[in-house]
Amino acid sequence: MSDTPTPAIGLVLDCADPERLARFWAPALDYVDVGMAGAYAVLLPNGRPGPKLLLQKVADLHLYRISGFLPGLSAVQQTW
Repeated sequence: MSDTPTPAIGLVLDCADPERLARFWAPALDYVDVGMAGAYAVLLPNGRPGPKLLLQKVADLHLYRISGFLPGLSAVQQTW
C-alpha cells in the first residue's frame, strides 16, 4: 500500500434541473444520488474511487451543443 495521498476531485456542473439530471446520471454512471443540498444535487461514486459530482441549479444557463463532442450523446438527449 502506498503512502501517497489520493487527490479528492469534485466537479460542479451548471444545469436548470439538478434533480431530474441526478435521476438520469446516477444510474448512467453507476453513482449514488445522495439528494439535494440547497441548489445542488449530490452524486457520489458507488463504492469505488471517482469524482464527486454536484449538479448546480442556475437561473441563467448558457447551452452549447455537445453532440459532436460526445458521439452517442445525441441519441440519449433525444430519448430523455
